[in-house]
Amino acid sequence: MKTVFTKREGVSVNSSFDFGSTEGISHEFNLLLKIFENHWKLNISYYYRTTDDGFIQLATQDDEKKLHIIAQIKLKFEHLKSDKLNVLFHNFMAQRSEEFKPTFLSSPILTPEEFSKVLYLLDERRFKNIQQAKIKAQENGFIEYLQKEGFKPQPDGCTEYTWTALCPNGEGRHLISVSTHDDSWHCPLCEKKGNQEAFDKWQREVWKINDQKRLNKMRKELDEHGHIVSPEIFRWWMSRY
Repeated sequence: MKTVFTKREGVSVNSSFDFGSTEGISHEFNLLLKIFENHWKLNISYYYRTTDDGFIQLATQDDEKKLHIIAQIKLKFEHLKSDKLNVLFHNFMAQRSEEFKPTFLSSPILTPEEFSKVLYLLDERRFKNIQQAKIKAQENGFIEYLQKEGFKPQPDGCTEYTWTALCPNGEGRHLISVSTHDDSWHCPLCEKKGNQEAFDKWQREVWKINDQKRLNKMRKELDEHGHIVSPEIFRWWMSRY
């Protein structure tokens, strides 16, 4: 009997869901779709599996061709094809729109037109979520704080509560995820998370560390050249004092 490891529904890309290993059941997965992801320049293959306890699972392969389950939701429709489109839609919704630009390659099940419809519905849902997020943020102190501190928060469209913002430790190169549902944030690259108070404490710690690094670099340039050489250090010094 084919069953699931956990009866939780969701997508692993935006949570800590563990849907179990595919060891011993990888042969139960069938190819659903092949895409080219234009942002990261990757070919991605999606596989699906239905279970006797009423779930559909979505999996992808790693570099060693091992399957990993990335999404799981309950079967809801009369026709299985609709459930396949549904789990694909939920997985796509969990991706950051600026980092996920899929192009249809091939599928033994879905047509290019059906894939395009998924993307259309995706854009439509994201637009609605962004509008709702902006409305809710008008009364949210955390988003106002992030804007004031210069972290440029933006709704990501995944849900009406989810935002992105610049990471204090990223120097503009990567983002943190923010939820206005509970005023929480998470940076997977820096392995940091918490509430607004924790964020404020962390960003001040990062500021002090970076400030000291720039000060040390400026002193070195003054000792070696008699003046500040680096334009970024000069701009920092002028804005600091």
